Amino acid sequence: NALAAAWKEQPKSLTKRADVVVAYARAAMMCRDHASAEKQLRELLDTQWDEAAVQAYGELEPEDPLATLDRAEAWLAEHQDDAALLLACARIAIRAELYGKARSFLETSLAIRPRLETYQLLADMLEQLGERDRAVKVLHDGLARAIGRKHKLPRIRQRVWFERRQGERRR
Repeated sequence: NALAAAWKEQPKSLTKRADVVVAYARAAMMCRDHASAEKQLRELLDTQWDEAAVQAYGELEPEDPLATLDRAEAWLAEHQDDAALLLACARIAIRAELYGKARSFLETSLAIRPRLETYQLLADMLEQLGERDRAVKVLHDGLARAIGRKHKLPRIRQRVWFERRQGERRR
C-alpha cells in the first residue's frame, strides 16, 4: 500500500522515465503485486522500448501467464530480433508450462545474442525435461563463450587411457 501511494504521488514526468518505472516494477514484484508491475511495464514498453523494462517484464509472475505471454509476443512483430524480448517470452512461456515454445524462444535468443543467463535457463529447463545430455552441451557452449574460446583438447584414445588406468590400479 505504501509503495502504491508513493507511486501515485510522483510527478507524471518521473513516472514516464524507464529507469524509474523499472525500479517501481521490481519493488512491486517484491511486494507480490505483479499486476501493478505488469501494467506499468506494459504502458512503458508500449510507448518507449527499454531493455531493462523488457527484462523485468520477463520476471513477472502473473496470475494469467498466457495473457502476459500474448502481450509480449505482440511486441515481437516490431522487435523480432530482440534477444532480451525473446528471453522474456521464454521465461513467461515456462511459467505457462509451454516448454516447447520456451525452448524455441531461448534458442532463437541465443542465435541472435548469446548471453550466459540464456544458456543457463535453457540448460536448467532441458535438465528438468530429462534431456541431460543436451543440457550439458548447452552449459559447455555457455562456458566456452564465457571464457572466450573453446580449448583444443587432443583426442583421448579410450583404450590407451583404460590400459593406463588398469596398470595404475595393479600397482
